[in-house]
Amino acid sequence: MTDAVQRCNRTRLTEALLSFLLKTNYTFCFMALREPEKMVIDDFDHQVHNLLESNKDKSGCPQMSDYGITKEDFENYIFDKQAILDFRGTQKTKFVRCGIFIVLPVIILSAFPEQSLPFGKMTFFAGICLGLLIALFVESLMIMIIKVRVNKNADPNIDKFIRDLEHFDRFNKRNKHGE
Repeated sequence: MTDAVQRCNRTRLTEALLSFLLKTNYTFCFMALREPEKMVIDDFDHQVHNLLESNKDKSGCPQMSDYGITKEDFENYIFDKQAILDFRGTQKTKFVRCGIFIVLPVIILSAFPEQSLPFGKMTFFAGICLGLLIALFVESLMIMIIKVRVNKNADPNIDKFIRDLEHFDRFNKRNKHGE
């Protein structure tokens, strides 16, 4: 054993682990972890701001003032719309929510004896089907709530400005590639 291990007054398990790490070069393995990948955010807010930023200096680009929109109104509208669109949560949240709704009927049905269940051993599959129906209903309800809230919050001037900005960007990209 090395001097570092002999000086260390620890349990045998710690000594064995330390000896193993010192004999092999596994300590450098922990330092060679790769950097986490940068997360690219591609939500509505960022898409609109990127469109605005990339086209603001081009001639013929729609301007907010032409639509009677102030910068503050535009920013507030984009923020509110993004908050509504984020209501469903991340992909992970959606999967967890659906998983809970799928498993919940099976857990409830497992509390009863098999003889008293309507389909006997097949009740497990009926519970899964019921859970799937509940999960689909909840996800459909979430989508409907988002659509209603987006329509309730809609501002025709800002929506037209964003559509015109998208058309302008598409037209410029098509002409750039067509040249």
